[in-house]
Amino acid sequence: LKRYIIILSNREYVLAVLTNGLLYSCLITFTIVGPFIVQSVMHYNAIIFGYIALSVGLFWFIGTMINRFLIHINLRRKTKLCLSVMFIVSIINFIASLYIDMNIYSLVIPTLLISVLGGIIFPNNFARAVSLFPTMSGSANALFGGFIFIMTGITSALSTYLKSTHLTSLAIDYMGLIVMCMLIATIRKYD
Repeated sequence: LKRYIIILSNREYVLAVLTNGLLYSCLITFTIVGPFIVQSVMHYNAIIFGYIALSVGLFWFIGTMINRFLIHINLRRKTKLCLSVMFIVSIINFIASLYIDMNIYSLVIPTLLISVLGGIIFPNNFARAVSLFPTMSGSANALFGGFIFIMTGITSALSTYLKSTHLTSLAIDYMGLIVMCMLIATIRKYD
């Protein structure tokens, strides 16, 4: 119990957990709302949604691989750049949802872009958070994963209240999650 109190009293660790929980919540929101939009509103079958979901996971993985080539870039700079691009994508997605008829591309392209950028940020935050406790890395890892599951569980519960008849609610959700990540990024030390 003492280990967990020490870990949870570290501000940088808690902020990294919150950021990653919010980033992963973008994926969870899509997996909750996406099937209804793809199948019920757009009238595609479940196999098409399966391909889309697989693509989203693949793009997250590609983001983590891209991160390997960007490892020399400062964590603060990389995080702020990725979050800024994610925010721009979410704004464009929101505006497009208001003026453009909903189609598969207006759903998939922003989600893939957000996924690849989230995939760049996630492993950096995870590694940074666990490295803060070299003698308690197992506990820090377990606690980190547990909180990610709790946060995504809350997000998935809240996502069931989103309207799945249009993309605007999904775009607003993406914007909200990304703005929260940006606010956290402004108060983090990254040292």
